Amino acid sequence: MANVILRCAHQISSNYRHGNCIEFSSHSPNLVAVAANDNYGIKGKGELAVLSIEYNGGTATSMMGPKFSGRASLFPSTTAVTSLDWCHRIQHLILTGSSSGDLLLWNITKPQDVALVQCYSGPSKEVSSIAWSPTSAKPNFVTASWDGSLLLHDPGVKTPVCHVAQLPCLLYDVRWSPHMPDCFLAAAGDGTARVYQGGLAGITVPVRPGCDVLSCDWSHSQQHLIATAAADAALALWDLRYCQQPLAVMQGHEKAINRVRFSPHLPCTLATASYDFTTRVWQMDGPVLTSAVHSDFSFSVAWNPSLAGVLADCSWDSTLALYVV
Repeated sequence: MANVILRCAHQISSNYRHGNCIEFSSHSPNLVAVAANDNYGIKGKGELAVLSIEYNGGTATSMMGPKFSGRASLFPSTTAVTSLDWCHRIQHLILTGSSSGDLLLWNITKPQDVALVQCYSGPSKEVSSIAWSPTSAKPNFVTASWDGSLLLHDPGVKTPVCHVAQLPCLLYDVRWSPHMPDCFLAAAGDGTARVYQGGLAGITVPVRPGCDVLSCDWSHSQQHLIATAAADAALALWDLRYCQQPLAVMQGHEKAINRVRFSPHLPCTLATASYDFTTRVWQMDGPVLTSAVHSDFSFSVAWNPSLAGVLADCSWDSTLALYVV
């Protein structure tokens, strides 16, 4: 595939804290949440920051370029904030996971001192990923942790309602299927991606034996299509009906890929964030777009679910960037 520059529309500082996770609001195209921490999240404090975005135009195709316009709210944490997700049912709630295993629910419309709504009993180690169910009849959320656990939670109950799995390896990412209720996918340190449905183990995809699978995601347009990203810099597409071999393996990154996300609007288009300092957009029928604005790990990337082609990332160089594809 040809390589073309992915141009940055706007870049701002995260106030000397290192970006760990970024997610757009599922309700408002003008809000994005970022988890940023002292000392790369290894030790020290962290924060959940909610930033506002301005658009010069109504759609991605008519935009002159989106811009970060300021911090809508800021919520400090005594430990590193390692994961986050917006509630799909209630627009002002964000759930965060920490390096200590804490799970905290925030109301971002409240002042700092009263914004913490609920504390949940989480895993024993770092919460590497949180995902709030977008399709389930119940608004459950699932957590993946470095202690190898997958825990299913009901937001009305402080303790997990189901210990879905306990693997003998780190877990890095978890994603609900946008097509199948009560079904999610987890990326594991044993070289696999695993599907769970109704709390039960299903398909195991043998992604990279002996190599950590750091991220995974579902296609929004094809029910059985998933993507995986691994520590050896391999990006792969899989059909879950015939998953002994990948449909495609895409090379380009020079170091581990920490995050992969399918576009919710652009068919067969993915974004990746990598330890090689780049963020890339992969188009099956077009060139690879590459951004090299960062001077340290590009750690997380997210698509705006409300505006097609709008993308954001965060980096360990203490900056956040916006793009339009």
